[in-house]
Amino acid sequence: MKIGTSPSIDGLVCPDMVRVAYFWRKEVKTMKKYISLLGAGFVTASLLGSLVAPGVLAFVDVTITTNGDSSTNNVTVNATATVFSTQDNSSDFTNTLDASAKTGKNEASSNTGGAVTITSGDATATTTVSNTGGANTATIASPTVPNSTTTVGTNGVGSSNAVNLTLDAILSAAQTNVCKKLNTLTKKARTGKNLANSNTGGPVSVTSGVATATGLATNICSPNALIL
Repeated sequence: MKIGTSPSIDGLVCPDMVRVAYFWRKEVKTMKKYISLLGAGFVTASLLGSLVAPGVLAFVDVTITTNGDSSTNNVTVNATATVFSTQDNSSDFTNTLDASAKTGKNEASSNTGGAVTITSGDATATTTVSNTGGANTATIASPTVPNSTTTVGTNGVGSSNAVNLTLDAILSAAQTNVCKKLNTLTKKARTGKNLANSNTGGPVSVTSGVATATGLATNICSPNALIL
């Protein structure tokens, strides 16, 4: 049967039948094209899962399905689980120490008819300072490459479907520790200068004590500890 001609049934012309058949075919062609265009939209790529640790991706799901004839469907997913840690620490020590010890300067002069004795005591000065800088300590678990599933199916004849997955895991950790020290230590120890002059009629004894001045500055720059 040719479209546009009027067939006959038992000698009768039926133009309405021809018209219905013609529009029915046209409607089918139009609907088929419409479904094909809609079908090209059924391409999904979802990233699922919770962040167990910063930058850790749990799951990648890619689905290409229910697409029309001769459709082209491409999905590209780049998923990287990244853990990045950095620690900075700075310590600046400035110490000024002054230790001074003095003994002596005793005087016993112009004595007559007796023994003269001078004994100076000991003098000790001790200065101590200790500084400890901060430390960096980090324990970091390596990230896991994301799991993935890919589903391609129920697509039309002649369709082209491609899935490109790039899955990776990156761990980056850095620690910086700067320690600056400036110590100024001044120590003075003096003894003696005892005077015993113009003494007569007896022995004279002069004993100077011991003067000691010590200073100690201890600076500790703590180490870094990085456990992966």
